[in-house]
Amino acid sequence: MWKTRYIVGWLFLLAHSVGITANGHAQTVLVGDCIALEFIAPDCEMCRVMDAATQQAIEDGWVIRRIDVRKEQQLAERWRIHSTPTTLLLRGGREVDRILGAVDLGGLTQRMVAASNPDHLKPSLLVRNQSRSPISQANNLVPMMPVVPMMPVANAGRTSASLELEIPKNPASATVRIRVMEAKHEAVGTGTIVDSYQGEALVITCGHLFRDMTPQAKVSIELFQDGRPQSFEGNVIDFQAGDIDIGVLSFRPGRAVACSLVQSRSETLREGDTVFSWGCNGGENPTRRDTHITRLNRYVGPSNVEAAGAPVQGRSGGGLFNARGELLGVCYAADQELNEGLYCGPEVVYQQLAKLGLQRLYDRSTAPNPAPVTNTPPFANVASSAVATPTNPFSATNPSPTPAMTILLRDASGVEQQLKIDAPSPQLLQALSAEASGQPRQIR
Repeated sequence: MWKTRYIVGWLFLLAHSVGITANGHAQTVLVGDCIALEFIAPDCEMCRVMDAATQQAIEDGWVIRRIDVRKEQQLAERWRIHSTPTTLLLRGGREVDRILGAVDLGGLTQRMVAASNPDHLKPSLLVRNQSRSPISQANNLVPMMPVVPMMPVANAGRTSASLELEIPKNPASATVRIRVMEAKHEAVGTGTIVDSYQGEALVITCGHLFRDMTPQAKVSIELFQDGRPQSFEGNVIDFQAGDIDIGVLSFRPGRAVACSLVQSRSETLREGDTVFSWGCNGGENPTRRDTHITRLNRYVGPSNVEAAGAPVQGRSGGGLFNARGELLGVCYAADQELNEGLYCGPEVVYQQLAKLGLQRLYDRSTAPNPAPVTNTPPFANVASSAVATPTNPFSATNPSPTPAMTILLRDASGVEQQLKIDAPSPQLLQALSAEASGQPRQIR
């Protein structure tokens, strides 16, 4: 009952907090921690009806992601979407409300306020009837874009260079401990902060930490300062725990926090490269482990990296960094027999960030005076196996070329032969996948 009174009280105050400015109508609105997934289709007229309401809610400060059901069928199936538009309201990664059909701005924000944690509701001052920001204009011109940035105004009036000057880039300080707390047990993993803006931070981790999470579970993110943890409530934005094992969370430390740079897409990995990882051994405070890359893309499917030294429980979800301290992968499994760790490769990280509209974190071409960027795919050297060059299915403006495959054959006498197939058939990929063996086990 006290929560209901809290919300009603805020609505009453905000209804009387209106003033007039020279450029437009200044109005205070209420914004909470609810996240919306809006499932749309390109030929859906009712979806277009919601464009203006959705865009205004984003500019007000709500986190809304628009999902094209044709481009992300697995996500639509996972949430059991049968018609468009359908808007899911999530808190803590779990559905708390579902809106079928189009809804106006008032109806949308009212439902999002009701779906938010009352303790996290806060006023946000905005100015109505002004010209839209460059980001708003871009989204308005392409209303059927599959995603909307998690932090919709993170780039407005600011450059990548200014962001880097304001926020320290430090993989040690950017490493967090993640706890998924159930009624009778707790899972512990690691994550890496890759973005921080206006008191909110974005964390990349593995997806299998949340695969069996119940609706009653709570997610905690622990940020470390001088070795002492500070705990925050975590919100699961998106995760995959199948062929791709990666997840994204957010939390609100209320201040700018250290982030890790993401390795540029122009970089090329090679076997033998010096790298290091951060992780929480057995749930302890994060520690660094120096190692090197042993294999690249040994397993058919998404981009994957192997590094010497099998990680222990608790390091799952931790980052793998190049010698410059840039994030290039995420730990998701251990191979005890070979004493190696398995990490999602850079392309998996890029795809996950692209789903949130955060290409700027790995595409250095968006920065002032960018260095030349090549389209060279990540290095692939496959022994007794094969791999298709990773593609980015989430990029609508820059589609990837047909994947290529490099195969290294080695007979019993040690004689090697390298074959290159520019356009492998699905049947060949399936046959190779069926013959592949020894998938490493996951760690938590």
